[in-house]
Amino acid sequence: MFALMPQAARRAAAADDDAALAAQVAARDGAALERLYRREAGAVYRYLLALWHSRPLADDDGAEVADGGLDPEALLVRRQSVEGVHAALARLPWPQREAIVLVDLQQRPYAEAAAIAGAELNTLRTRLHRGRAQLARLLGDGAPR
Repeated sequence: MFALMPQAARRAAAADDDAALAAQVAARDGAALERLYRREAGAVYRYLLALWHSRPLADDDGAEVADGGLDPEALLVRRQSVEGVHAALARLPWPQREAIVLVDLQQRPYAEAAAIAGAELNTLRTRLHRGRAQLARLLGDGAPR
């Protein structure tokens, strides 16, 4: 029945469910906490992993050669590129880094990313714009401007 509802009604129902679940957790309902944990643990883990550990930014990097093996030179270039991006990302101010991880790496919708970051939507967009610009500068010549 939920799938037959208009999109706006589904969002409102989901928000009501989230609010009810948060109220239950606040009331120290262990079952509600377990439901919340099971629903959000994976996303939280991926978020932290993206912030603190090197991980590939793309799976399709063109490193395969015709015989199905991996081209060592392509792997080295990929590794250096990923390390360069992560090093540049680590040099960004925390709010900009967080915005880029949430929107660009995790591909979260802007509204969801803003809620996670505890920022207004336009603030998140500003952080993302400035972060992307700074990241481009860092990757372009290796030195901040």
